[in-house]
Formats: sequence, structure tokens, C-alpha cells
Amino acid sequence: MLPGYRDPYSSRPLTRGEIGCFLSHYYIWEEVVNRELEKTLVIEDDVRFEHQFKRKLMKLMDDIEQAQLDWELIVGRLETLL
Repeated sequence: MLPGYRDPYSSRPLTRGEIGCFLSHYYIWEEVVNRELEKTLVIEDDVRFEHQFKRKLMKLMDDIEQAQLDWELIVGRLETLL
């Protein structure tokens, strides 16, 4: 905890849970960079796999390839993307 730090959006100190969440995301990103991974799918621990999840995910990745998008990071909820 940083004494005197206040979240710029909520004007309150960060909770231990928020700090833990940040650190878990940071360590995943660090591993992706250190291992020089070209593509990485990060899934939260509370994910619910829907029917044909893999097929829909592969279609999404194919659509991105077909569109020839120059991307480095896609963030979103898969149910809104699929």
C-alpha cells in the first residue's frame, strides 16, 4: 500500500484485492514479454465456457488475420466479440 495514494477515478485508496488483481495481470504481461510470445489468450479465473467456445474463438482469430489488422492487444469480453 502506498501511503497517501488515492485512486484517480474513485479518490479512495486501492483495496488489497485491487492490488492483487493488478499484480496478477502485471505478472502475466511480464511472462508474455519475457517469453517473447507472439499470441497469448488470457482468461480470467471466473470464465464460463459457452457452447462451441473454441470454434468461436478460432473464428474470431481467423477474422482478425483475414482483416490484416496491425494489433498488439485486444481487450474485451469474448461474448461481446463472438
